Amino acid sequence: MAYRGILISDMASDYSSFILDQASQNTENQKTHQRKLQNHIGEVHAQHKKKTEMQ
Repeated sequence: MAYRGILISDMASDYSSFILDQASQNTENQKTHQRKLQNHIGEVHAQHKKKTEMQ
């Protein structure tokens, strides 16, 4: 494989593709985890607010 005139072995190409795929996957997992955490925090806040209003 060639990139900008530099020859890259198939093994190096496969390795770099793997690393980039993992980084992309981790970013998506972090976004999903962050959304779930924000939802959970919102639920806990709503429950706390409801409890304090009842007192």
